[in-house]
Amino acid sequence: MATTLSSRWTPFYKFVVPVLVVAGVGVGAWRTVLHPKRAHPLGSLPPDQEWMRVIAIMLVARGGR
Repeated sequence: MATTLSSRWTPFYKFVVPVLVVAGVGVGAWRTVLHPKRAHPLGSLPPDQEWMRVIAIMLVARGGR
C-alpha cells in the first residue's frame, strides 16, 4: 500500500516561503536601520530599539528549525 507523504504544495513551502520570509525580514531590517522613526508609525518602541521587533519577527517566522 503506497502512501504519499508530501503534497503538491511542498515545493512552495520549502522554496518560496523561506525566500519571502528572508526578503521580508531584510526589508524590515533595512527600513529600521535607515529610517528608525518611520519603521513603526505608532512608535510603540523607541526608535533605537525597533531592530528588536525585526529580530522577533524573524525568530517567530523561522519556527522550530
